[in-house]
Amino acid sequence: MKYWILTTEFTQEISEGIGAYVNNHAQIFAEKGHEVLIIKGGAGNVDQVTTVSKNITLHNFSLNGRKSNHILGYNGALSYEFANEVIKLLASQTPDVIEVQEYMGIGYYLLLQKHIGEPLLKNIPVIVTAHMPSFLLHEYNHTPGYLFPEYWNGEMEKFSILAADMFLSPGRHLVTLLRQHMEAFPSLVNYVPYPLQTVSKTTPVVQTNEHTFVVAGHLSYAKGTMKLLAAAAGLWKKGMDFHLHFIGNSTNIVTTEQLTISELIRKKYAAHIEAGRLQLTETLPLDRLMAHMAAAKAVIVPSLVDNLPQEALYAMAAGKVVLSSSEAGLDELLQDNQSGFIFNWKQPNSFEEKLNRILSLTATELKSMGENAKAAAAVCSSDNYYTVKHQFITDFIQSTPIRKNFPVLRPQPKQENTETPALLDGLTVVLPYYNMGEFVEETVQSILASSYKNIKIIIVNDGSTDEASVLKLNDLQQKYPAVEIIHQNNAGLSEARNTGLYLTKTRYVAFLDPDDTIHPEYYQKSTAILEKYDNIGFVSCWLRYFEASDGTWPAQNPEVPYLLYHNAVHSGTVFKTKDILQTGGYDKEFVYGMEDYEMAVHMVSKGFHGVSIPETLYNYRIRHQSMARGFTLDKKLFLYTLLSKKHKALFNKYGAESTNILNANGPGYLHANPTFASNFSIKASAPPDVTTEIAKKVLNNYPALRKMARGLKRLLKPGN
Repeated sequence: MKYWILTTEFTQEISEGIGAYVNNHAQIFAEKGHEVLIIKGGAGNVDQVTTVSKNITLHNFSLNGRKSNHILGYNGALSYEFANEVIKLLASQTPDVIEVQEYMGIGYYLLLQKHIGEPLLKNIPVIVTAHMPSFLLHEYNHTPGYLFPEYWNGEMEKFSILAADMFLSPGRHLVTLLRQHMEAFPSLVNYVPYPLQTVSKTTPVVQTNEHTFVVAGHLSYAKGTMKLLAAAAGLWKKGMDFHLHFIGNSTNIVTTEQLTISELIRKKYAAHIEAGRLQLTETLPLDRLMAHMAAAKAVIVPSLVDNLPQEALYAMAAGKVVLSSSEAGLDELLQDNQSGFIFNWKQPNSFEEKLNRILSLTATELKSMGENAKAAAAVCSSDNYYTVKHQFITDFIQSTPIRKNFPVLRPQPKQENTETPALLDGLTVVLPYYNMGEFVEETVQSILASSYKNIKIIIVNDGSTDEASVLKLNDLQQKYPAVEIIHQNNAGLSEARNTGLYLTKTRYVAFLDPDDTIHPEYYQKSTAILEKYDNIGFVSCWLRYFEASDGTWPAQNPEVPYLLYHNAVHSGTVFKTKDILQTGGYDKEFVYGMEDYEMAVHMVSKGFHGVSIPETLYNYRIRHQSMARGFTLDKKLFLYTLLSKKHKALFNKYGAESTNILNANGPGYLHANPTFASNFSIKASAPPDVTTEIAKKVLNNYPALRKMARGLKRLLKPGN
């Protein structure tokens, strides 16, 4: 079997985290004769391919210098480049399976590409293995989970879980937590415990201390670090004699304090460190960690949320007693008072009672319980891991599951209340037209250059007053048989689109502004997605600006609640005709614009969901006199009010989430890309003195701006 595994971490020395898991998995499968390719990406990497050992190859790629860095934030760009790297490799080699972590959403664009029809991915199963997604940790780590880009990183993680061909979890506890945070969840979950590597028998010797408890793994609020220290401080005050030795990464930033967790601990518990009751050690190689655990009385796992932490599994496999919180997931392996101890932070005195119980155990009792722990950890042995996982993968490869619905994170009930006429195969492209004679032929030519050939074009002349533009329509009708011209009195953009919509006789309908153009593959790819999925009613794509502006808008999938915060489609969207007819057409009340945005919200509210193809297939012309140029703040706010009023039920349903997104990132009209931090949040988090100093320097360096600022100050002075 050729096995590819995508990761942000890989280590052959450290015991914790995804990097250790990847190494263990690769070693186990390679020893069984499988070829393992580890694809590792990141900003600090160098593009290179190296041989790790027999049957294991490491393919590193760097994010530095990639164009996606200018379009997407770090996690978004990393996920995008993982997809590009895999597709590039698939041109010359084919794996039997691809595995990817859910963490950081690095599999998002790979899975999105697969579901929208990338041919090289069609017959390759993509497995997503759960570790601990970031969206579960924000609440416990006191971090703002609705702040961009963290919020969108969580959306990418959720999509990766839902879109996986096979979803694997090491335990049931994590799956329970995920179900509580996801509206849609995979119907099938396969459980495969983490694998443990064989530890060298020549481990370093550490002096035994029967009063020391080791706490292994990185330090964080979510890991229960501060909770344990607070409890320990109370017990030390009572006179209890025990020591805590934390071993793990302590450089994580506590955002609420703007300190690393190590700095916070050393500041808050300096007296206990000085007294020798508390010790902090950075991450150690596995053999040294095991030596410290062997010398300790027991190992404590204080997590507030966790997923079968590997350090605890190593301790159990070595016959060490573990005292674990009930939120670490270890109760799936540990039997309280038999193979270890489980305490509950929510029950007063639970931790103290179990700690005292361990301190009272004799050496014989500790050894007996340790043997029980070793037996319980046998499910994590290399042989068991390989047998279970290999069987799951083999069975899946032999089956051919067909997905009729696109993975939508928050599916809405489908509402089909309007009967639609029988429709013919093909696509109708509707161009609402008003005095656009200078540009329209370029638009028509781009449509006719499409690889999708069964196309009819309806140009709705919405009362054009420019004589040259009217004459241009006659010229187009004579030159291009696929073009039909409809004339009407000026009624506005929405009504012009609706005229074309109700004249459509084909299964698909697209709308295109008569000064924009499309990529030749846009309609082919869009209609293929609409054909494939029952729950998808419209398809959009990334947008490229041209003429008076440039750049790319990487429109994201139109998922609520983000869709209620900011538009996620452009005006050239492609629809299933029968689905868009259920909405009653474009709303003529949106006289200043945003009718395309309202349509997307309307479609989703009725259960007709959308997809955005992550390719720049639509070219949006920015003219100096375009309608968008006169789109003032007052107009935007008026239209946002109409939008929320019309779709009150959907806004009410996601009111809490929408409010949190708004509070974290500022008004939606100020921020069009959730993969980057919003300017609002950057400004809000900057120290006031820094902002003031920057303003002073700018005004000092630019006299014209200084003069203008003084003039504004006079105008704003009370009494003027």
